[in-house]
Amino acid sequence: MTSDKQRMPANKLRVNSDEVYKHGKVSMRIILVGGVVASILAVIGFIFIPLGTVVEGAGRHGNGVGTYALLVMPALSFVLWKQMKKGSEANRLKSDDVLTSRSVNAFGRIASVVFSAGFVVGEIVFMHGLAVAEGIL
Repeated sequence: MTSDKQRMPANKLRVNSDEVYKHGKVSMRIILVGGVVASILAVIGFIFIPLGTVVEGAGRHGNGVGTYALLVMPALSFVLWKQMKKGSEANRLKSDDVLTSRSVNAFGRIASVVFSAGFVVGEIVFMHGLAVAEGIL
């Protein structure tokens, strides 16, 4: 006879299980790849766009946005990666009673891809705006 603790619905997983940890690591790697690509784009932007370039009136309260804006997307992606890493490690310490749905793993991967793509596209948008302001494009 099985106890209540051993019986688990088919669509549920324990939060501290190896499968959930594996899916979390995949999501973290997706975010990390987006951060690395955004960082590479930022370096390319710093090489080709002069540091004094400013997009006038684009910032808060009418202030200009300068080339420092190229650092925003890589920084956000690395902060998100670090938070995901901390959350994944915290889940490993939770008790066996805490369950999650299998669909949460799929949603986590999809969200990671969307955020990672957003970081890369955001970096490209910043680069394009600065290049147009400088007259390169």
